[in-house]
Amino acid sequence: MFGQGTVLMYIDTIAGRTYVEQSAKGKFQWSWAPVPVWKTRNVPFAGTDVIMFSTAKEEEKRAAWEFMKYLISPEVTAYWAVNTGYLPVRRSALQTTIWKQAAKADPLIEIPLQQIDNAKMDPQLSVWTEIRNVVSTMFNDFINGKVDMETAIKKADAEIKKYLAEEYK
Repeated sequence: MFGQGTVLMYIDTIAGRTYVEQSAKGKFQWSWAPVPVWKTRNVPFAGTDVIMFSTAKEEEKRAAWEFMKYLISPEVTAYWAVNTGYLPVRRSALQTTIWKQAAKADPLIEIPLQQIDNAKMDPQLSVWTEIRNVVSTMFNDFINGKVDMETAIKKADAEIKKYLAEEYK
């Protein structure tokens, strides 16, 4: 919708940057800014976990640990971040040559760093993904004129309460 010019702005994950660039290419110039905040100044941060299973054999655990150390090393996480649009997973990556060169060429990659100190992780609920989907659907239905805001909120409220009831049985 942003690339089509249907909405003036939107809030999304930094990983969506490449999609915005593709959809807006040749149509208009765009930029991004820190997530708007109000009283709490909190912003959502999320990511995919890297885990090791406790049931793994000892040699598998050693290999997994070595891979994890490699994956989060400053140079590798900086390379990964520059090439995916995500943030590096450690601050020391910001001092690497690859990150510094990328930031010099594209200062926009450093905008998300402005909010790290206000980062809050998603709630640790087993139904969190479902609740996020409800909120996303509510917003999209309203934005696309499928429902009025009051109806959208009432429907979302009922669905979220259903999921929370499951969570706290």
